[in-house]
Amino acid sequence: MLRNIHYKREIGNCFNLYEKFTHVPHPGDWPNIEKLVRHVFGEQYELGLDYIQLLYQIPTQILPVLCLVAKENQSGKTTFADFMNRLFAENSVIISNESFQTEFNGSYATKLVVSIDEGKIHNDKYVDKIKKLATDDTILLRKMRTDHKKIDFFAKFIILSNRERDFINITDEDVRFWVRKLKKITDFDPNFLDHLTAEIPAFLDFLCHRELSTKKQHRAWFPPEILNTAALDTLKKETRSAVCNELILGILEHMQKYELDKFYATASDLKELLFSGNSRVERTSIMRSLRDELKISALINKRFTNWRGVNAPGNPYLFEYDQLMNIS
Repeated sequence: MLRNIHYKREIGNCFNLYEKFTHVPHPGDWPNIEKLVRHVFGEQYELGLDYIQLLYQIPTQILPVLCLVAKENQSGKTTFADFMNRLFAENSVIISNESFQTEFNGSYATKLVVSIDEGKIHNDKYVDKIKKLATDDTILLRKMRTDHKKIDFFAKFIILSNRERDFINITDEDVRFWVRKLKKITDFDPNFLDHLTAEIPAFLDFLCHRELSTKKQHRAWFPPEILNTAALDTLKKETRSAVCNELILGILEHMQKYELDKFYATASDLKELLFSGNSRVERTSIMRSLRDELKISALINKRFTNWRGVNAPGNPYLFEYDQLMNIS
Protein backbone atom coordinates (compact mmCIF):
# COMPACT_ATOMS: atom_id res chain seq x y z
CA MET A 1 0.00 0.00 0.00
CA LEU A 2 1.28 3.46 -0.94
CA ARG A 3 1.90 5.14 2.41
CA ASN A 4 4.45 7.58 3.76
CA ILE A 5 2.87 7.37 7.21
CA HIS A 6 2.13 4.03 8.97
CA TYR A 7 4.11 2.16 6.34
CA LYS A 8 4.01 -1.67 6.08
CA ARG A 9 6.51 -3.71 4.07
CA GLU A 10 4.16 -6.69 3.85
CA ILE A 11 0.39 -6.50 3.57
CA GLY A 12 -1.21 -9.92 3.95
CA ASN A 13 0.88 -12.15 1.71
CA CYS A 14 1.84 -9.31 -0.64
CA PHE A 15 5.21 -7.54 -0.77
CA ASN A 16 4.98 -3.73 -0.86
CA LEU A 17 6.82 -2.35 -3.91
CA TYR A 18 6.66 1.14 -2.42
CA GLU A 19 9.72 1.93 -0.31
CA LYS A 20 9.60 3.06 3.31
CA PHE A 21 9.56 6.81 3.89
CA THR A 22 12.88 7.66 5.52
CA HIS A 23 12.28 11.00 7.26
CA VAL A 24 10.84 11.59 10.74
CA PRO A 25 9.03 14.90 11.47
CA HIS A 26 10.69 17.08 14.09
CA PRO A 27 9.94 20.69 15.14
CA GLY A 28 12.24 23.30 13.69
CA ASP A 29 12.70 26.00 11.09
CA TRP A 30 12.72 25.54 7.31
CA PRO A 31 13.62 28.92 5.74
CA ASN A 32 15.36 27.44 2.70
CA ILE A 33 12.46 25.14 1.82
CA GLU A 34 10.09 28.08 2.19
CA LYS A 35 12.32 30.10 -0.14
CA LEU A 36 12.24 27.34 -2.75
CA VAL A 37 8.49 26.76 -2.54
CA ARG A 38 7.81 30.51 -2.79
CA HIS A 39 10.14 30.76 -5.78
CA VAL A 40 8.51 27.83 -7.62
CA PHE A 41 4.86 28.56 -6.85
CA GLY A 42 4.90 32.36 -6.46
CA GLU A 43 1.41 33.76 -5.97
CA GLN A 44 0.17 30.15 -5.76
CA TYR A 45 2.36 29.46 -2.71
CA GLU A 46 -0.43 27.97 -0.58
CA LEU A 47 -1.44 25.70 -3.47
CA GLY A 48 2.17 24.61 -3.74
CA LEU A 49 2.19 23.68 -0.09
CA ASP A 50 -1.07 21.77 -0.62
CA TYR A 51 0.54 19.89 -3.52
CA ILE A 52 3.50 18.75 -1.42
CA GLN A 53 1.31 18.02 1.60
CA LEU A 54 -0.99 15.82 -0.47
CA LEU A 55 2.02 13.94 -1.84
CA TYR A 56 3.10 13.26 1.73
CA GLN A 57 -0.21 12.63 3.47
CA ILE A 58 -2.45 11.26 0.70
CA PRO A 59 -0.01 9.83 -1.86
CA THR A 60 -2.75 7.92 -3.71
CA GLN A 61 -4.59 11.15 -4.55
CA ILE A 62 -4.46 12.05 -8.26
CA LEU A 63 -2.74 15.40 -8.80
CA PRO A 64 -2.16 17.60 -11.86
CA VAL A 65 0.96 17.29 -13.99
CA LEU A 66 3.23 20.01 -12.63
CA CYS A 67 5.24 21.71 -15.39
CA LEU A 68 8.18 23.94 -14.43
CA VAL A 69 9.52 25.96 -17.36
CA ALA A 70 12.24 28.56 -17.78
CA LYS A 71 14.54 29.58 -20.63
CA GLU A 72 17.41 30.38 -18.29
CA ASN A 73 19.51 27.96 -16.32
CA GLN A 74 19.63 28.25 -12.52
CA SER A 75 15.87 28.84 -12.41
CA GLY A 76 15.23 26.31 -9.64
CA LYS A 77 13.25 23.75 -11.64
CA THR A 78 15.88 21.01 -11.36
CA THR A 79 16.50 21.97 -7.74
CA PHE A 80 12.82 21.38 -7.00
CA ALA A 81 13.00 17.92 -8.64
CA ASP A 82 16.16 17.18 -6.64
CA PHE A 83 14.34 18.26 -3.48
CA MET A 84 11.51 15.85 -4.30
CA ASN A 85 14.14 13.13 -4.62
CA ARG A 86 15.59 14.01 -1.23
CA LEU A 87 12.11 14.20 0.33
CA PHE A 88 10.70 10.96 -1.07
CA ALA A 89 14.03 9.17 -1.54
CA GLU A 90 13.60 5.79 -3.30
CA ASN A 91 10.02 6.70 -4.21
CA SER A 92 11.09 9.58 -6.45
CA VAL A 93 13.08 9.58 -9.68
CA ILE A 94 14.27 11.93 -12.41
CA ILE A 95 14.19 10.40 -15.90
CA SER A 96 14.98 11.69 -19.36
CA ASN A 97 12.38 12.34 -22.01
CA GLU A 98 13.87 9.48 -24.01
CA SER A 99 13.45 7.07 -21.09
CA PHE A 100 9.80 8.04 -20.72
CA GLN A 101 9.15 7.39 -24.38
CA THR A 102 10.45 3.81 -24.39
CA GLU A 103 8.12 0.87 -23.79
CA PHE A 104 9.99 -0.13 -20.62
CA ASN A 105 8.81 1.60 -17.43
CA GLY A 106 10.66 -0.19 -14.67
CA SER A 107 12.54 2.99 -13.77
CA TYR A 108 9.36 4.80 -12.71
CA ALA A 109 6.39 2.42 -12.49
CA THR A 110 6.69 1.98 -8.71
CA LYS A 111 7.53 5.61 -7.89
CA LEU A 112 5.43 8.36 -6.35
CA VAL A 113 7.14 11.35 -8.01
CA VAL A 114 8.45 11.11 -11.58
CA SER A 115 10.29 14.15 -12.93
CA ILE A 116 10.90 14.24 -16.69
CA ASP A 117 13.97 16.39 -17.29
CA GLU A 118 14.32 18.65 -20.32
CA GLY A 119 10.92 17.54 -21.50
CA LYS A 120 9.75 18.33 -25.03
CA ILE A 121 6.88 16.00 -25.81
CA HIS A 122 5.48 16.88 -29.22
CA ASN A 123 4.46 13.44 -30.40
CA ASP A 124 0.73 13.12 -29.72
CA LYS A 125 1.28 9.48 -28.77
CA TYR A 126 3.39 10.48 -25.78
CA VAL A 127 1.20 13.45 -24.89
CA ASP A 128 -1.68 11.00 -24.64
CA LYS A 129 0.54 8.64 -22.65
CA ILE A 130 1.32 11.20 -19.95
CA LYS A 131 -2.33 12.29 -19.78
CA LYS A 132 -3.42 8.69 -19.31
CA LEU A 133 -0.77 7.85 -16.73
CA ALA A 134 -1.60 10.99 -14.76
CA THR A 135 -5.02 9.55 -13.92
CA ASP A 136 -4.51 5.77 -14.13
CA ASP A 137 -4.40 3.73 -10.91
CA THR A 138 -2.76 0.65 -12.46
CA ILE A 139 0.08 0.12 -14.92
CA LEU A 140 1.57 -2.85 -16.74
CA LEU A 141 5.08 -3.10 -15.32
CA ARG A 142 7.43 -3.65 -18.25
CA LYS A 143 11.03 -4.59 -17.59
CA MET A 144 13.54 -6.04 -20.01
CA ARG A 145 13.73 -9.83 -20.02
CA THR A 146 10.94 -10.24 -17.44
CA ASP A 147 7.25 -11.03 -17.68
CA HIS A 148 4.94 -8.02 -17.67
CA LYS A 149 2.58 -7.71 -14.72
CA LYS A 150 -0.13 -5.29 -13.65
CA ILE A 151 0.58 -3.27 -10.49
CA ASP A 152 -0.97 -0.34 -8.66
CA PHE A 153 0.21 2.99 -10.03
CA PHE A 154 -0.03 6.40 -8.39
CA ALA A 155 2.88 8.38 -9.87
CA LYS A 156 2.70 12.16 -10.02
CA PHE A 157 4.53 13.70 -12.97
CA ILE A 158 6.68 16.83 -13.00
CA ILE A 159 7.90 18.09 -16.39
CA LEU A 160 11.02 20.27 -16.45
CA SER A 161 11.75 22.18 -19.63
CA ASN A 162 13.70 25.11 -21.06
CA ARG A 163 11.06 25.49 -23.76
CA GLU A 164 8.46 27.80 -22.25
CA ARG A 165 6.13 28.00 -25.23
CA ASP A 166 6.11 24.61 -26.93
CA PHE A 167 7.32 21.78 -24.70
CA ILE A 168 4.00 19.97 -25.06
CA ASN A 169 0.88 20.27 -27.20
CA ILE A 170 -2.22 20.87 -25.10
CA THR A 171 -5.66 22.31 -25.78
CA ASP A 172 -8.25 24.21 -23.77
CA GLU A 173 -9.81 20.88 -22.78
CA ASP A 174 -6.62 19.61 -21.14
CA VAL A 175 -7.14 20.18 -17.42
CA ARG A 176 -4.34 17.94 -16.20
CA PHE A 177 -1.51 20.49 -16.45
CA TRP A 178 -0.28 23.08 -13.93
CA VAL A 179 2.33 25.25 -15.65
CA ARG A 180 4.65 27.50 -13.66
CA LYS A 181 7.18 29.80 -15.37
CA LEU A 182 10.19 30.32 -13.12
CA LYS A 183 12.56 33.27 -12.90
CA LYS A 184 16.30 32.95 -12.71
CA ILE A 185 17.74 32.64 -9.20
CA THR A 186 20.21 35.48 -8.68
CA ASP A 187 21.68 34.47 -5.30
CA PHE A 188 22.85 30.97 -6.21
CA ASP A 189 24.07 28.85 -3.28
CA PRO A 190 26.02 25.69 -4.24
CA ASN A 191 25.06 24.11 -0.91
CA PHE A 192 21.36 24.93 -1.20
CA LEU A 193 20.22 21.33 -1.72
CA ASP A 194 22.04 20.24 1.42
CA HIS A 195 20.32 23.02 3.36
CA LEU A 196 16.97 21.85 2.01
CA THR A 197 17.67 18.26 3.02
CA ALA A 198 18.59 19.27 6.56
CA GLU A 199 15.26 21.10 6.94
CA ILE A 200 13.03 18.20 5.79
CA PRO A 201 12.13 16.96 9.33
CA ALA A 202 11.03 20.48 10.34
CA PHE A 203 9.08 20.92 7.11
CA LEU A 204 7.28 17.61 7.63
CA ASP A 205 6.40 18.64 11.18
CA PHE A 206 4.87 21.81 9.75
CA LEU A 207 2.86 19.81 7.20
CA CYS A 208 1.62 17.45 9.92
CA HIS A 209 0.05 20.40 11.75
CA ARG A 210 -1.03 22.41 8.69
CA GLU A 211 -4.60 22.51 7.43
CA LEU A 212 -4.90 22.26 3.65
CA SER A 213 -5.91 25.55 2.03
CA THR A 214 -8.14 23.70 -0.46
CA LYS A 215 -10.69 20.92 -0.35
CA LYS A 216 -11.07 18.26 -3.01
CA GLN A 217 -13.15 19.74 -5.84
CA HIS A 218 -11.87 17.74 -8.79
CA ARG A 219 -10.59 14.29 -9.66
CA ALA A 220 -7.08 15.78 -9.46
CA TRP A 221 -8.04 17.60 -6.22
CA PHE A 222 -7.60 21.17 -7.52
CA PRO A 223 -10.30 22.65 -9.78
CA PRO A 224 -8.58 23.59 -13.06
CA GLU A 225 -9.56 27.25 -12.85
CA ILE A 226 -7.47 27.92 -9.74
CA LEU A 227 -4.37 26.44 -11.40
CA ASN A 228 -4.60 28.66 -14.47
CA THR A 229 -1.46 30.71 -15.13
CA ALA A 230 -0.17 33.02 -17.84
CA ALA A 231 2.36 30.30 -18.73
CA LEU A 232 -0.48 27.82 -19.33
CA ASP A 233 -2.33 30.33 -21.53
CA THR A 234 0.84 30.89 -23.57
CA LEU A 235 1.26 27.15 -24.04
CA LYS A 236 -2.33 26.74 -25.24
CA LYS A 237 -1.92 29.59 -27.74
CA GLU A 238 1.25 28.04 -29.15
CA THR A 239 -0.57 24.73 -29.58
CA ARG A 240 -3.19 26.29 -31.84
CA SER A 241 -2.93 25.74 -35.56
CA ALA A 242 -1.67 28.52 -37.82
CA VAL A 243 -5.16 28.76 -39.32
CA CYS A 244 -6.68 29.31 -35.88
CA ASN A 245 -4.22 32.04 -34.97
CA GLU A 246 -4.73 33.80 -38.29
CA LEU A 247 -8.49 33.63 -37.84
CA ILE A 248 -8.32 35.24 -34.40
CA LEU A 249 -5.92 38.00 -35.44
CA GLY A 250 -7.62 38.67 -38.76
CA ILE A 251 -11.13 38.89 -37.30
CA LEU A 252 -9.91 41.15 -34.49
CA GLU A 253 -8.21 43.48 -36.98
CA HIS A 254 -11.41 43.66 -39.05
CA MET A 255 -13.53 44.39 -35.96
CA GLN A 256 -11.09 47.04 -34.72
CA LYS A 257 -11.00 48.69 -38.14
CA TYR A 258 -14.79 49.04 -38.25
CA GLU A 259 -15.26 49.40 -34.47
CA LEU A 260 -17.46 46.32 -34.20
CA ASP A 261 -18.48 44.61 -30.95
CA LYS A 262 -19.96 41.68 -32.85
CA PHE A 263 -19.24 40.24 -36.26
CA TYR A 264 -21.06 37.59 -38.32
CA ALA A 265 -19.28 35.63 -41.04
CA THR A 266 -19.62 32.29 -42.79
CA ALA A 267 -16.64 30.06 -43.48
CA SER A 268 -16.77 31.21 -47.10
CA ASP A 269 -16.70 34.85 -45.96
CA LEU A 270 -13.65 34.19 -43.81
CA LYS A 271 -11.91 32.39 -46.66
CA GLU A 272 -12.48 35.39 -48.93
CA LEU A 273 -11.72 38.01 -46.28
CA LEU A 274 -8.63 36.48 -44.68
CA PHE A 275 -7.26 33.72 -46.92
CA SER A 276 -8.09 34.73 -50.48
CA GLY A 277 -4.42 34.62 -51.47
CA ASN A 278 -3.67 31.36 -49.67
CA SER A 279 -4.74 28.32 -51.66
CA ARG A 280 -3.58 25.97 -48.91
CA VAL A 281 -6.29 27.15 -46.51
CA GLU A 282 -9.61 25.70 -47.55
CA ARG A 283 -13.10 26.40 -46.32
CA THR A 284 -13.18 23.01 -44.60
CA SER A 285 -10.02 23.76 -42.60
CA ILE A 286 -11.57 27.04 -41.44
CA MET A 287 -14.71 25.22 -40.33
CA ARG A 288 -12.62 22.59 -38.55
CA SER A 289 -10.62 25.22 -36.67
CA LEU A 290 -13.76 27.10 -35.63
CA ARG A 291 -15.41 23.89 -34.43
CA ASP A 292 -12.50 22.05 -32.83
CA GLU A 293 -10.23 24.83 -31.58
CA LEU A 294 -12.45 27.83 -30.94
CA LYS A 295 -15.55 25.77 -30.11
CA ILE A 296 -17.83 28.02 -32.16
CA SER A 297 -20.89 26.57 -33.88
CA ALA A 298 -22.54 28.03 -36.97
CA LEU A 299 -25.97 29.63 -36.68
CA ILE A 300 -28.37 27.89 -39.05
CA ASN A 301 -30.46 29.79 -41.62
CA LYS A 302 -29.87 33.27 -40.21
CA ARG A 303 -30.01 36.57 -42.06
CA PHE A 304 -26.99 38.70 -41.27
CA THR A 305 -24.92 41.56 -42.62
CA ASN A 306 -21.74 40.12 -44.12
CA TRP A 307 -18.30 41.75 -44.27
CA ARG A 308 -19.22 43.45 -47.54
CA GLY A 309 -22.17 45.13 -45.85
CA VAL A 310 -24.77 43.00 -47.67
CA ASN A 311 -27.73 41.54 -45.78
CA ALA A 312 -27.92 37.88 -46.76
CA PRO A 313 -29.13 34.49 -45.53
CA GLY A 314 -26.67 31.81 -44.52
CA ASN A 315 -25.04 29.81 -41.73
CA PRO A 316 -22.75 32.40 -40.12
CA TYR A 317 -20.55 32.23 -37.05
CA LEU A 318 -20.89 34.91 -34.39
CA PHE A 319 -17.67 36.51 -33.13
CA GLU A 320 -17.65 38.78 -30.09
CA TYR A 321 -14.78 41.22 -29.68
CA ASP A 322 -14.24 40.85 -25.93
CA GLN A 323 -14.26 37.05 -26.15
CA LEU A 324 -11.68 37.01 -28.95
CA MET A 325 -9.47 39.48 -27.09
CA ASN A 326 -9.47 37.20 -24.06
CA ILE A 327 -8.07 34.27 -26.06
CA SER A 328 -5.81 36.21 -28.43
